[in-house]
Amino acid sequence: MDEKFEENVNGAYENGIEVGVYFRLSAITDDEAAEDAQFVLDTIGPLKDKISAPVALVLAQPNPVPAPTVRAKMPGPRTLQTLLRF
Repeated sequence: MDEKFEENVNGAYENGIEVGVYFRLSAITDDEAAEDAQFVLDTIGPLKDKISAPVALVLAQPNPVPAPTVRAKMPGPRTLQTLLRF
């Protein structure tokens, strides 16, 4: 999370700027997506009255990207179900 997240949200809100949030989603499983979603809700919850735009997802590779031998054993690409779980 941006270390100035709360400060930036408050500053934008106080200056009449519409506030939205984006989250870099690297979850592969439904459970990881649910954990990420809970993190976002916990983070923006106290500021929910100041956030007027949607939460946007940036789909990203897990970091660091696993080595080819590990990648071969991982589940397939994220499914729509995993994204919906978020």
